[in-house]
Amino acid sequence: HGSITAEIVGGNLSLLYACTGTASDLDCVGKILFIEDIEEYLYHIDRMMVHLKRTGKLENIAALVVGGMTNMNDNKVPYGKTAEEIIREHTSEFNYPVVFGFPAGHTKENFALILGREAELEVGDEKNSLRFLENEN
Repeated sequence: HGSITAEIVGGNLSLLYACTGTASDLDCVGKILFIEDIEEYLYHIDRMMVHLKRTGKLENIAALVVGGMTNMNDNKVPYGKTAEEIIREHTSEFNYPVVFGFPAGHTKENFALILGREAELEVGDEKNSLRFLENEN
């Protein structure tokens, strides 16, 4: 829970994971991080979250917004956790707001996110909201 005003960054979790340590790496410090993915195996969601955590990406963000984790795959021997449970497990030690099920990403209801823009995120028991602030340019 909480209210945060910060720049929103992020995108597809698989791409963020693949870009870590490259010239395309994303600076997440003090920012609202948005992640989403489609048709990934649950064990790989876990691997990517461990990687983001070990590289410090999850430690210093202002908030986490999780969009569609759409059509997740499992193995013949079930992994035993949903994508939401995996993400919650890897962020539970941190003290920032986390929103699940945000209608963006590979979902039928796909709201546009203006990455790089300042946004106000409010996370509560009953309602969550994300509002983009006016661009000063």
